[in-house]
Amino acid sequence: MSIFRALLLSLALVVPACGGSHAAGPTVAVVKAPTDPIALASVNAYLSQRFSAQLAAKTFAIDYGSAETDQEVFGELAAMGITRIDQLAAIIPADFDTRAAGAFTTEDPQNVPGVLRDLMMIHDAPRYFKDAWKQHWMASSEKDFTAAIAYGLDYASLAQYGVISGDGEVGGDDGEEGGVEGGMGGDDGNPCGGGDEGGDDGEGNPCGE
Repeated sequence: MSIFRALLLSLALVVPACGGSHAAGPTVAVVKAPTDPIALASVNAYLSQRFSAQLAAKTFAIDYGSAETDQEVFGELAAMGITRIDQLAAIIPADFDTRAAGAFTTEDPQNVPGVLRDLMMIHDAPRYFKDAWKQHWMASSEKDFTAAIAYGLDYASLAQYGVISGDGEVGGDDGEEGGVEGGMGGDDGNPCGGGDEGGDDGEGNPCGE
């Protein structure tokens, strides 16, 4: 072997070792998702791990806002064919922590119903509104959908689904202005199931989005 060929071979062996493929930007710890059925304890445990950074930053809370909202949102998951924790994990986009960062604020922390409903809309909005939504909640404007809009859900679609009227006013079955106050939540119309008023926090964000 000539000296020149030997040098080229040496470089070929050294360059991959030195160059590497180091991923740029923030990374998210991989959380192995169990196959446990969707239930209060299993969902809380998984989300506490998956969104541990947001919990630490106090932009997310393991909270459902009001009684029975947990079963309501779990029913929505089931209507989407999501009945196990690993299936829930599978619909979380790999870039969710960065692309949907605007949904997590310290001023109005996101909660469990808000996160789950964001994920369902991002995963398959037409199916969510057709099979799972069942008018459990309403929203006051497109700003109530920070995460979903970041993934391509637009204002016109929201109006068509009926979750928000075309002129920005909340709609209901009777077509009257105001239908249900608030956004993504339980019987009180709050999108995350909490409080009497629900709805916009001043920044168009019903669930800490």
